[in-house]
Amino acid sequence: MRKRLLLLAIIMCFLLVLTNTLGIADTENNTENNRLSKKVFIPAQARLKAIAPKNMMISGALHFQLKNELDLDSLLKEQYDSTSSNYMKWLTPKEFGERFGTSDETYQLAINYLKESGITVTQTWANHLRLDFQAPATEIQKAFQIEMQLFELDGQTHYGHLEKAALPLSLISEVADIKLNNFLFTQPTLKQQSEVLPAFTDQAGRTSIGPQDIHLAYNFKPLFANGIEGNGQSIGIVARSDFNMSDVDQFRNLFKLPTTSITKIPAGGEIIDRGGVETLEVLLDTQLSGAAAPKAEIKVVVADRNNDIDQSLAFFINNLPDTKVVSISFGACEKFLFPQFEALFNNLYKQAAAQGQSVLVSSGDQGVNDCSDGQSPQVNGLAASPFVTAVGGTSLKVNFDKNGNATEYVGEQAWSGSGGGVSNLFPIPEYQSAVGISLAGRTVPDVSLLADPSQPGFFVVRDGFTSVVGGTSASAPVWAGVLALTNQFAQTKGLGNATPRIYSLGQQQQLSTSPLAGFFNDVTSGNNSAGGLAGYTATPGYDLSTGWGSPNVDRFARSFINAPNRQTGLFLLFPNGSEVLNKNETIKISWQISQELATRGGIQDVMFSSDEGKTFKIIASNLAMNVRSFDFAPDIVTTTARFRIQVRTLANNVIDTSDANINIGTSLRVDFARYSILNTRLEILGETLSDKAKLFVNGTKIDRPAKKLSTGELVFKGKQKKLKIRSGENSIILEVNGVRSAPYKLFL
Repeated sequence: MRKRLLLLAIIMCFLLVLTNTLGIADTENNTENNRLSKKVFIPAQARLKAIAPKNMMISGALHFQLKNELDLDSLLKEQYDSTSSNYMKWLTPKEFGERFGTSDETYQLAINYLKESGITVTQTWANHLRLDFQAPATEIQKAFQIEMQLFELDGQTHYGHLEKAALPLSLISEVADIKLNNFLFTQPTLKQQSEVLPAFTDQAGRTSIGPQDIHLAYNFKPLFANGIEGNGQSIGIVARSDFNMSDVDQFRNLFKLPTTSITKIPAGGEIIDRGGVETLEVLLDTQLSGAAAPKAEIKVVVADRNNDIDQSLAFFINNLPDTKVVSISFGACEKFLFPQFEALFNNLYKQAAAQGQSVLVSSGDQGVNDCSDGQSPQVNGLAASPFVTAVGGTSLKVNFDKNGNATEYVGEQAWSGSGGGVSNLFPIPEYQSAVGISLAGRTVPDVSLLADPSQPGFFVVRDGFTSVVGGTSASAPVWAGVLALTNQFAQTKGLGNATPRIYSLGQQQQLSTSPLAGFFNDVTSGNNSAGGLAGYTATPGYDLSTGWGSPNVDRFARSFINAPNRQTGLFLLFPNGSEVLNKNETIKISWQISQELATRGGIQDVMFSSDEGKTFKIIASNLAMNVRSFDFAPDIVTTTARFRIQVRTLANNVIDTSDANINIGTSLRVDFARYSILNTRLEILGETLSDKAKLFVNGTKIDRPAKKLSTGELVFKGKQKKLKIRSGENSIILEVNGVRSAPYKLFL
């Protein structure tokens, strides 16, 4: 008897230790404290049908809290700051997980808890922000103390639950959300126009756009002529449905595109064909991204039957970090997004930026009426993060010859369906406030491209038939191809979040008088009014229907990597770099300060250097923080002058600075320079260039002859070591007849 009592006591002690270790409550009140204080996602239109069968397999996921977020924000600023030692030093998924994911101990504790509860762990992730699992409903209900139910929505049966899920105390503070439903949060942003006749005109006789027409309209061809066709690049397509590879092959054969690698990858379990618009969406993305970058590898990651596109996006970022451009053509109205779902995507976007991956998201097809309810202006919540590039839509006019080939770009206007407006979830980022946008929230879109399905729409092949489609689902993958070409041209290991540099280029175009600064086709007419809601009108420069406009691809790609990233608080607007001034010419120096920097307090100085920045003199001091401009007339003749704005505390501690080089007394200037490691040559574009020009790199005269290829274009042949070009920032100066250009910053 004593032995039995002793054994029973030992067992009770073991169970007590186990219960305390897992933190599972043994009272009703404590159980309630273990429930995640989050809303349960069940669409309002879903109708409750029944309790889920006990043996029904349920797929789910734990999403963990992002850690050390302030440190991550600091790292992201450093990675995009050319003066930082961390500039473009991208993390691996494992490194990201170690620094910003949940700890190894917590992650393993969650794995152990699931396994001990009879649940199968189906996928772990390097970022330690997600854990996927599967089990019969009866085991799920025991582990999370809920009742699984069946719902009907749009004729389809889904599983979910109405109670908040419970977790052990040891995990409750670490987990941001538990996903235990298979509803789809997002929808494709696609518009189908019509099927077309074999002669490539639709029933109304309209001619639509094929790949070669895209190349002409948006000026791809100069890049292609120089071998920039996406070679060595990989474009990721976030998808939810299977598709016939034969349709992609037929599209590429039909439009004489080169053969390239196209791969379908399951993000979790099996790949299913969802049919309808889902299948057309993935075909559209795959065909058009490949049309824009014909030799790039296309990787299509497909979420499984019980998951949304967050699964395929997570797969790209954790398992395919070398896919440096990722396109998302799905949307979800920001008003209806639950905070935990918005945070899930934003965390993945931040991870992508830290790993050098560029994510593009379509801005939506309902104009300002993204919720389709006509109640208030709303934006696509998936495109509102500051760490993605939101792509809007235009209507495009081109001239065609009698064979249906585009011969001339005529112009664009805002497409009425182009999603755009102001986010209610994300504050305005510094790169937007720096260019004078004064709204409280992040604004979208950032850029745009043809999306109107009828003016003129894109050709796409499905089931062997050619259709005309549109929507920002089309403009986003074409822009993905543009960034793949840009990455190849820049010869980088990833561009990362492209949006800050896009705003720098937009501002440079707005301020410049150089014809070489046409990085975007500025769209200045049309609006995105929809659903009875007044939208935003396209205007010169940036606007909330088309962003900065559509790309002049050749000029955009050649200039992108040399555009500064807007990641600090002080920005010199004019002069912006290499402007030409005359002696005694009065100019208005103007600058912008981010709201964050302005609220810190301090004073400002305007400084001027006539010796390439070696020494400065103060031309205006102790300016109040609300001052944004100063008039000045240089009284010297030099060709290597520099302006500087600085903000400092009353104790003379400099908080931030911003510089710009100018030319005084000469029009000799360098507008663009890039070094090709592959072709071992330095290419320079600018004004009043001569083949007699002398080259100075980082202050050293380079003894190499210049070859003038055309008006305004010089080439210096030589290996990197011979030309004294180093990794990181380089100063490029030309001298003609004793006159020097202002320095140009080249990044390698």
